[in-house]
Amino acid sequence: MMKRCQNESTLSRNHRTLTALRRRVSPLFILVFLSAGLAVGQSLETESNNFFHHADTLKPGTPLHAAFTINDRVDVFVFYVQNTFLYQCNSFCDWTKYDLSALKADVFSADDTSRSVLFGNPSGRYGKFGFRLAGWQPPKTGWYYLHLRYGLDALPADSILYQVRLTSGTPVTVAGFHHEPDNTAAEAKNLAPVPTDGAMVHGYLFRKQGVYNWNDMDLYWFYGTKDYALTAETFTAARLTDEPWFIRDADTEIALLDQNGQEIGIVNDDKETTAADPWETTTGLNNTFSRIQVDALPYTGPYYVRVNSFYNSITRTEKPEASDTNPGGGEYLLSVQLTRNIRAAVHFDIVHHANGQPLPGKMTAIGVKGTPTEGVYKFLHTAATRGKMILPAGAYTLAFTHGPEYTMVEQPIVLAEGDSIHTTVSLRRIVDTEGYLCGDLHMHALEGIPEQDKFGIMLTALVAEGVEYAVATDHNAISDYRPRLLEMGLQNYIKTSPGDEISTNIGHINAWPLDTSGPAVISSGTATEIFNDARRKGAAIVQINHPRWPGIDYFTKMNLDPLTGIFAHPQADEEFDAMEIMNETNGWGFKYDPPNTPVSVLQDWFNLLNRGKRYCAVGNSDAHGLNGDKPGYPRNYIAASTDKPGEVDESELIQSIRHSRVTVSLGHFTTFTVNETGHIGDQITDTDGTVKLSIRVQALPQIPVDSVKVYANGIQVAEFSVAAAESVDRFIQEIELHPTRDTWYVVTSTGNTPIPIGLVQDNSGPVTPIGLTNPIWVDVDGDGLFTASNSPTEVETGSALQPDAFALEQNYPNPFNPSTTFAFRLAHCAQVRVTAYDVLGKEVAVLKDERMAAGVHKLVWDARGLANGVYFIKMEASSFHQTRKAVLMK
Repeated sequence: MMKRCQNESTLSRNHRTLTALRRRVSPLFILVFLSAGLAVGQSLETESNNFFHHADTLKPGTPLHAAFTINDRVDVFVFYVQNTFLYQCNSFCDWTKYDLSALKADVFSADDTSRSVLFGNPSGRYGKFGFRLAGWQPPKTGWYYLHLRYGLDALPADSILYQVRLTSGTPVTVAGFHHEPDNTAAEAKNLAPVPTDGAMVHGYLFRKQGVYNWNDMDLYWFYGTKDYALTAETFTAARLTDEPWFIRDADTEIALLDQNGQEIGIVNDDKETTAADPWETTTGLNNTFSRIQVDALPYTGPYYVRVNSFYNSITRTEKPEASDTNPGGGEYLLSVQLTRNIRAAVHFDIVHHANGQPLPGKMTAIGVKGTPTEGVYKFLHTAATRGKMILPAGAYTLAFTHGPEYTMVEQPIVLAEGDSIHTTVSLRRIVDTEGYLCGDLHMHALEGIPEQDKFGIMLTALVAEGVEYAVATDHNAISDYRPRLLEMGLQNYIKTSPGDEISTNIGHINAWPLDTSGPAVISSGTATEIFNDARRKGAAIVQINHPRWPGIDYFTKMNLDPLTGIFAHPQADEEFDAMEIMNETNGWGFKYDPPNTPVSVLQDWFNLLNRGKRYCAVGNSDAHGLNGDKPGYPRNYIAASTDKPGEVDESELIQSIRHSRVTVSLGHFTTFTVNETGHIGDQITDTDGTVKLSIRVQALPQIPVDSVKVYANGIQVAEFSVAAAESVDRFIQEIELHPTRDTWYVVTSTGNTPIPIGLVQDNSGPVTPIGLTNPIWVDVDGDGLFTASNSPTEVETGSALQPDAFALEQNYPNPFNPSTTFAFRLAHCAQVRVTAYDVLGKEVAVLKDERMAAGVHKLVWDARGLANGVYFIKMEASSFHQTRKAVLMK
C-alpha cells in the first residue's frame, strides 16, 4: 500500500501539484492524464471533502499498485478526464492467489460535494479481476474519484495486492451506423471510409439462428499512408443502448486486409494485447475489446479493417432490423487511428550454444517500468531465421528464449528514434529431458490467426517455443500442418498429426490422427456415436478437453460425480484415452478455481483412476492464435526412443500416450521412478511391503519450485518444501513408502510465484508453474493384476470417503441455473442445518435440517423460484459453521 502523506507541507505540495496539473491539461491530449493516490485505513464517508489531501499524486499513465489489508479495506484514486473521450478502467490482481469478486467501486465527480455516484459497482462476469468500467464517457471534463472497497466481512488473505489502470484515447464521436451485409470488399467500398482520427463507428454483427459457431463479419475501408502506425480497436456498444454490455455486445476479433482483400500479417494482433505488467491488459479483459496495432503500414493506399464475431459469442436474439437470413446479433464500436511515428528497429539472431547454428526462438521486448515505454509488451517468434522488431524509442528489457529447456538471456537496451541495432544471442540447453519429446495436443490456427499463412505462423511459434510434437485441432475441421511443415523445411524440429476438436453440445473432444481425405468427425449425436465416428476416421486417441469448463464440459454434461468418479448420465461413454488436467496457459483444471474450474479435474482423474480407469493425464495450451494462450504452455513430455523429432514415428508417440508414459509440464519437468525400474506409465510388482520412489524436478533458474507432493491412490502421502536455488535440479529425493494394497503413485510440483514474462505470459494473469506425472501402478499382492481401490478422494484436503473434519465444499456448477449441488463432510454424527440466505441476510430456503451420520454427503438445491443474484449457503453442525457463495444466473 502506498504511504499516506504525513504532514501538512506534503499535503499542500500535493494540492499545488494537482492544481498545476489541471492548468496544464490540453483538450487535444488524447492519452489519459492520470494522477492517483490511495486513502489508507479510513472509509470514504469519514474523510474530509477535500480528497486531494488524501491522495499521493502519480505521473500520468502510471499503473497504480495498491493493496487491501485487514485494517485498510478502502482506497480512493483521483484522476483527470475529458468528456470528449471514451474511457475504461480495470483492476488487476494475481488471480491465482486472490479473488476480487467482492471488490466494489464507485465513480463520482470531485466537484460534487454530495458525492453522487456516476458509475456504481462496475463488476461484470469477470469478478476475479475485480471491477471493470467500460465505455465510460464523463459527463464533463474535470477531476473524478474512483472509490474502491472490499465488500466481504473478511479478506481471503492478510493482504490483497492489485493494480488499477485507466486508459482512454478514443474520441466519443460516433460517426454513424456501418454494416456491410455481404462481407465483400466491393460492398465495403460503397460505404463511406471509416474515420482515421479515432472517431468511432457503430457496427452490428448478425447471428444465424440454429448454426453453431457461425461468424458474421463487417469490412471497413480507409486510406492509409506508408510508414504510419495504425491502431484499430473495438469497444462496448452498451453506452448507446443503456443495456448491459454482456447482453448486447458481440465478442470481436479484428484483422487488417490489403487493397486486394488479403490479410496482412500482424505481430501481437490477437483478441487482447498484454502490457508489461503480468496483471494488466491494455485493452480490457473481454474479447469485446479487440485491438490490432501495426507499427508501419507497408504502402500508401486503401486498406480494410475486418471485424468478425468470435466463437459463437453473439447472444442477442431479437431482430435489430429486417433480415430474412440473419436474425439477432450484437453491437460494437470501432475506432481506427493513424499516427505518424518514428521508431527504432532491433534485428536479432538466436543461435545454439553448442555449435553456433541458427536456433528457432522468441524475442520479447518489455518496456521498463518508470519510463515512457512502460506498458509496451511485444514478442516475435523466428524459425531459425533473423528477426526484426519495430519498437517505439525508449528503454526495454529484451528476453531471448527457446522454451523451458534452454537458457533465458535478458539484455537491457535504450533505443533512440531511428536506431537500427543488431544482436546475436546464444542459448544453451540445460534441462535434461532425455527419453522424452514435448508435445502440445490442443491448438487452433484457423480460428485464432487472422493472417493468410495460418499454419506457417503457428508452426513458427511452435518451433520457437521448443515444441517437438503438435496436433492440429481446429473446431469441427480436420487440419493438417504437414504440407506446410515440409514447405518451411522444419521437419527436423517438429512432428505433427492431423486432428479435429469435435465441438459439440456435450463437450469438446480431440481426435487424432485422422484421415485428411474425408469429412470432419460428426459434431452432433451421442458420445458413443461421436467417439465411434472418430475411430472410423483413424483416431487412435480420443481426448476429453477441458472437462469441467462451464458450458463445454463433458464431465458435467455426463453427470460425473466429483466424489465417486461415476458417470450418472445414461449416454455417457467412458471409452476415451486421455483427459486434460490442465487447459490453457494458466493450467485451468489442475485445482478448484471457479468459475473456470468449478470442480478440480485432478480430483476427477484421481477418482477415475481409483475406479480402475487408465486415462492419460495431459496438459495443453488450447491456443487460439499467439497472443492469448501461448502454444506449448502447458505441454506434455511424451516417452520416445529418440530426442530428434524428425526421426520419431508418430505411432510411437501415440502408444506412449495410450499407455500414460507422459509427464505434464507448465515450466517444471517432473519425473520419478519406483524401485528404479518402474517408470511413468509402468505397472510393476512389489510384494515386500516397501517401495522406493526416486523423484526429480528440473526447471530453469528463473522458474520457481516451492512444493513437491506425492499421492498414493489419490491420498497425499508426502509433501516437501523446496528451497530457492540457482541449479536446474531443483529437487532430487528418494523416499520409501509402505503400501498394503495395490497402489498407484503420482507426483506433482508447484511454484508459488509467476514464471517470468519472456518465457511465458498469459493475458488473463500471471502464470505459476506446475508439474504433474502420470501414475506408476504397483501390484502389491503379486497376482499380476492391479485391483483398483474404488475409494473416492478429494485432492485439496487429502481426505478419503471417511473425513476427519467438518467442511462445506463449494457448489458445482457455479454460477448455476436452476439447480446446483453441494457436498459436505461430517467427521462424526451430528445435527446438520444447511440454509440459504440472500444478500440482505434474509433466509430463503432450508436445504437440510436433520441428524446425519459421519461421511461425505451431497444435497441438491433447486432455486428455480428465486431471482438472479448472489446467495450465501450456511452449514451448521455441532459447533462447526461455514458459508459458501453461490450465484444464480438464469
